[in-house]
Amino acid sequence: MLFHKKIAGLEISPGQIRVVELTKVSPKPKLINLGSAALPVDVIKDGLIKDPDVVSEALKKLWRETGIKTKDVLLGLNNQYVVVRVANMPKSDPSQRDKTIRYQAQEYLPVPVNSVELDYLVIDEDLSGKPNEMKVMLVAGGKNMIQDHVNVIRKAGLRVMDI
Repeated sequence: MLFHKKIAGLEISPGQIRVVELTKVSPKPKLINLGSAALPVDVIKDGLIKDPDVVSEALKKLWRETGIKTKDVLLGLNNQYVVVRVANMPKSDPSQRDKTIRYQAQEYLPVPVNSVELDYLVIDEDLSGKPNEMKVMLVAGGKNMIQDHVNVIRKAGLRVMDI
């Protein structure tokens, strides 16, 4: 599980911030709080935060109004700077997998790999009829966009635990 006690799931999108607070209860997390706050439409444009102060203050106010206690945040991002691709890639030794996937990823991304934060999940290592391939889900997000979101969250006194 991604957290020990409580965590907030956060999405900052054009016109709105949404948050849920979860607590760890075996075997599944339990929803204990949720809320949303409106943002002026021009504060976030094309996935980029244009006015960090407004977003930061809105986050602080949302935390106060909802009574969310945790400062730990899992950030969800969904905009044009986030790319998700599923690709068949050469199967590799687990010790070399990270290097291999990062090298191969450039074929599947519309931007240079060094301009994004890249993560992946091996979905299937046993492709029928393709013994030398594995199916991988690639998730890439623009470095500058991610850093802008992280900075505004930190400015609100919160900690980004994962994206």
